[in-house]
Amino acid sequence: MELENLKLIDLQFPRWWAEAFPGPKFGVEVKKSVGADNRPMVGCIIKPNLGLGPKQISEMVYELTRGGIDFIKDDEALVNPKYCPIEERVVRVMEAIDKASSETGKKPYYAFNITSDRQDKMMKLADVVQSHGGNSLMVVLPYVGYGGVRRLAEDPSIKVPLHVHRCGHGAYTRVPYHGFSPVLVSKLGRMSGADEIHIGVLWGKFHHDVTEARQHCEVLRKPWLHFKPTLPTLSGGNDPSNVGRASSILGRDLLILAGGGILGHPSGIKAGALAMMQAAEAVEKNILAEEYAKEHAELAEALKFWLKAYKKQSRFCDTYSERELDPSK
Repeated sequence: MELENLKLIDLQFPRWWAEAFPGPKFGVEVKKSVGADNRPMVGCIIKPNLGLGPKQISEMVYELTRGGIDFIKDDEALVNPKYCPIEERVVRVMEAIDKASSETGKKPYYAFNITSDRQDKMMKLADVVQSHGGNSLMVVLPYVGYGGVRRLAEDPSIKVPLHVHRCGHGAYTRVPYHGFSPVLVSKLGRMSGADEIHIGVLWGKFHHDVTEARQHCEVLRKPWLHFKPTLPTLSGGNDPSNVGRASSILGRDLLILAGGGILGHPSGIKAGALAMMQAAEAVEKNILAEEYAKEHAELAEALKFWLKAYKKQSRFCDTYSERELDPSK
């Protein structure tokens, strides 16, 4: 029989096969070290994704850390260009984090992108990051493969969490009747050793599907042999106004990332980090963001700014209730 369409939806593994894979070293446990036990972990993506040098990035990181953010990461397009070499970037970033942490008492993770076309180069970059005090690594799954993720997860010299991005996956997951299920990308990512892995977003500029997001969370967090739960990561349209909504839909074991949604705060980078943290604190306290904002100026300013922007862009408005769009109602 000749097949015109064929899509791989899922794979089931015998115990003896699955047990040969490492799974995450840390998984959702990374939340505890930043005090996010009962709330989503929140973070920032450094933007612009290209063109910034180590000094500029470290200055942004300093402000984000002063704002109390949980997690910061390189953009997936940035690895080791001449204008921003990773060795200098690690040194400057970790110095900025240490300086700000001495003021706040809290040290965020910074995921340095070590994506490479060869595993030996990837491992050398991992060594550079760790030897200079880096506390998290990042790779782009479609470019290093599951073997690359597994290499990092299995290696005893790797002692920091592994953040896994999936940019490029759409080339083989988004065709409806051909390719590979995006949920299977997550399942195999957990099996291979991802501590955190991107699952898309619930709204914003990229493909989003609430049912699919719930399926990702199911395969990443449910009990499965010896595999620790992997932390589902949302990015691509987040800001302080939708942290609570994401948590209500997908639960609190999440990493919610924003780029412009933090860096674009009208009062600056530190205020953007504070607003994102305040949105997460509202979830922890079971309070609506607009209620919590009455006593938290940074969050109030963020809600006013972002919800006004969404209201002008009607293609986003179906994401929000009338009260969320206009807290005065």
